[in-house]
Parts: sequence; C-alpha cells; structure tokens
Amino acid sequence: MRILFLDTTAGASGDMLCGAVIPLLEDPAGFIEKLNSIGLGKVRFSLSEKTTCGIRASKFDVSVDGEREHQGEGHAHSHEHGHEHHHHSLSDVFSIIRSLRLDKEVLENAGEIYRDIAAAEATAHGTEPALVHFHELGTYDAIADVTAFCAAIKELSPDRIVSTAVNTGFGSVRCAHGVMPVPSPATAELLKGVPTFSDGREGELCTPTGAALIKRFASSFAVTSRPVMTAEKYACGAGEREIPEHPNVVRAFFGYDEDTGDSVAELVCSIDDMTPEHLAFAAEKLLDAGALDVYTQTAYMKKGRQGSVLTVICADGEAEEFARLIFRYTTTAGIRSRLCPRFTLSRESYTRSTEFGGIRFKRTFGYGVDREKPEYDDVAAAAEKYGLTPAEITKEITGKD
Repeated sequence: MRILFLDTTAGASGDMLCGAVIPLLEDPAGFIEKLNSIGLGKVRFSLSEKTTCGIRASKFDVSVDGEREHQGEGHAHSHEHGHEHHHHSLSDVFSIIRSLRLDKEVLENAGEIYRDIAAAEATAHGTEPALVHFHELGTYDAIADVTAFCAAIKELSPDRIVSTAVNTGFGSVRCAHGVMPVPSPATAELLKGVPTFSDGREGELCTPTGAALIKRFASSFAVTSRPVMTAEKYACGAGEREIPEHPNVVRAFFGYDEDTGDSVAELVCSIDDMTPEHLAFAAEKLLDAGALDVYTQTAYMKKGRQGSVLTVICADGEAEEFARLIFRYTTTAGIRSRLCPRFTLSRESYTRSTEFGGIRFKRTFGYGVDREKPEYDDVAAAAEKYGLTPAEITKEITGKD
C-alpha cells in the first residue's frame, strides 16, 4: 500500500504542503509547467530551493500579476495588505475553480475544500458562507495552493495519507478582522476532529488553507510516532517565515507500509426488521463511502426472528463517520465497535499482454509470500469475446487451472 506521511509538527500552510508533495512527483518541473497552463488568471507558479536552519527544502511560490502572495503567515486570503483590492464571493470562487483546465476529481476536491474554508470563516465570524468575501489577490493565491495540492495528490495517488498532529502555534496574529488569537477562529473550526498541539512557538503556524487540506486528505493521524513504512522518497516544503532554531517546513515521506500491521475499526450491529433489498442498499452505500469491507451473516434473534448481523470494517480514524452512515441507512439502534490489529499483504496491479489482449493482474506480496492472479472481470470479458470459459482463459494465460 502506497502511503504518504506528512510531518506537520512545524505547522502547515498551503505553500508548505505543496512544496513538500510536488518534489515527490516523477517530473516536478513538468508539473509546474502544467499548473501554469490551467488558466488561473494572471497566476504564475514556481518551485525553487531554500535552506532554512540548515535544511534544504523546496519553496512553492505563487505570484498574481507579478506580485508574490506567500508573505507573512501564508494564508493571504484572510489578511489585509495595506492597499485596496476587489473582493470575490464564494460563488465567484466556484466559478473560477470550474473554469480551470484540470481533472474533474481535482476540481471537485478543490471546490469542497473552499466550501469548508468558507463555512469555517462564516461560523467563526457569525455570518453565512455565501456572504464570506475574499480579497482578489488572496483568492487567487489560495485557489492556487488548493488546486496545486489537489492536483499533486491526484498525480501521486497514495493509497493512504497519514499526518502528524498539527502544530498550530501560539499567541496572536493580525488579519482582516483585527488581532486574532492563534489558532485563528476559522483555523480552529477547520481543525475540529484533528489532533493539534502547540509547542509554545509564537505566531500562526497552521493557516486555514493548510488546515483545510490536512482535514480533507489525511485519513488518519500518527499522534505519538511515525507509522512504520519503507520510504522511497522524501521532501521538505518551506514556508515564508524564518523562525530561529526551528525549521519552518512540512516534511513528506512517500513509500510503502509493507510488512507491518495496522489497526482497523470493526462496527457490528444486529438487524431483524429490514428487507434484504434495503440491507443490500445500505451495504452498497457503506462500500461507496470507502468502507474496507462490508458483509452480513444470517442470525436468529430474540423471539425466534431470523435477522442479520451487519459488519463494517473501516480505517481506525473513520469509525464515527461510518457509525453515522450505519444509523442513517439501517434500522439498528446500537452499534458495537472495537479496534482490531491486522496484518496485510502489499498489493499492486498491472496489465499483461496476452493472446486475448490486455489482462489486468493483481499481485499480493510480503511476509515471504508473492502471488498473483488475473482480474476476473477481464478474464470474463475475454471468455465472452473468444467463446471460452473463464477457467480456460485463466489456464491459457497462467498455465494453471
């Protein structure tokens, strides 16, 4: 399983996260060229090297009409700049995002992240998301960070993203609304449900954009230690600020978590008043939501009723969300939950050329095991096309029954 681990113990902002992840791609320079052709106004993207506290890092920069925006705390979309700019509403932002020449999944993620930011700003300042406004340069700057990070994650395609607890910083920061405590109210709203801490460092170390990106993409958090993994790539993304004796960087590790165990949540409930069709619909919705596995077992309930036991396996940090979905799609009134250690083989897929055309194969390996088998859907399609049985196709392409 490909894993991306983000070390945010020095904080997180959009430019720091982009600077950490983009160098992990196969062609970072080519990726920057692509960003400069997505049609984001007069925005220009660049990636350079920077040394901070003796650590070499990548600096992701955005300029809008020649003016650099990554200054100060790094989330310019909510900061004053001392001169007048036009402002954009949330609907304006959505229009800008939809106009970009990027993959549909990237645009959807970018839109959802901006929706989260606007909702957090609205909650923090007692208004409605539709009434939140962003100053012009800051809007383009934040959209640039968000879309660049979403596009980089799409290209890197990790199976799992893990983050440390996020260092928010401490003290106060001046923004468009005046002097605000750190974390700012919007950042604090975005970081609900995310492990955070402060090591006493003065200033804003985690920005709303950084918080929104972490909240959106991290599936779990390594609070006390790094996950065991075999890192193949490593990069640092530098922020704008220079903090004495403290590197202002996000570190990123990309590799595999093979030969290790992890933990999953197992949610179980008993149901005796749902039709099989409705229960099947619920199972499908849970799988669509990202459950690792969903299955039912027949059981005899109280009063001799025949019912079902529904079991949902999910990532250990997603148990509460899947509990909500189970309550929504089933009639159960209670769910049993437990954390289960597990061991998994690493997996990969590839396409092999055969006399029947390209056939996808699945390979599993680790713990001294290495095996592969063809994808059944491809085998069945070839069997239909060539008038053979799936067993005959399998034997021809593998030499095994």
